[in-house]
Amino acid sequence: MGKVSLGKNMEKIIENNQLVDINQLKANDYNPKPDYKETEELQLEFGKIKNSLEYHGQINPILVRELGNGIFEIVNGFHRWKAMQELGFEKVEVKNLGKITREEAIKKALATEELRIPLDMIEVAKLVKGLKELGVGLEGLPYSMEEIDNKIDLLGFNWDEFNQDKIEDEEVLDMTTLSFLVTEEQKGIIIQAINKIKESNPSIKDGRSLELICIEFINAPEGTTGLSQ
Repeated sequence: MGKVSLGKNMEKIIENNQLVDINQLKANDYNPKPDYKETEELQLEFGKIKNSLEYHGQINPILVRELGNGIFEIVNGFHRWKAMQELGFEKVEVKNLGKITREEAIKKALATEELRIPLDMIEVAKLVKGLKELGVGLEGLPYSMEEIDNKIDLLGFNWDEFNQDKIEDEEVLDMTTLSFLVTEEQKGIIIQAINKIKESNPSIKDGRSLELICIEFINAPEGTTGLSQ
């Protein structure tokens, strides 16, 4: 039998996972994320992390660098660590990057935070709806029941109404800039809706797509969500 090649990048696979005492970890001083206690929205997101850990346990190891004397500095996973502390975890699984420099740790922290492909909100809605229809309990998901209902309602949206060919030219009125705060999930749904409209007509502008979405909600019958049922 010939020798099996593991590939030229095999040495870049970090296998050093360890189970350590939770008190051996310490926070870094360069976390690019805001304080989770800063706003009600961030506290809600932290609560979702905590609920997931309580229900599913720790699935992903916390990324750390070794400082010596049995102490590890968190590179990625601070909020999971805090949640595990509050839940009374005594041990935590870490992926030890070794005795790398602070500068190298910052680069890895930014890379692991930024390089994440976002979920397709339509596909998420389909999966959640499928679970619900099968009678599977939805506890343990990072969504409230209202968020789950909103996701399922999203599937009933009538995208065909937003074909640009059906829209008559309108007089351009004075332009006003609006700004508003949305959660990451709400942002994802808005972007997903815009992309769906642009699938039917690639020439439509993002601003016009958002305008059409708003019109659909404004014109919705009283007592409905603005989504086609």
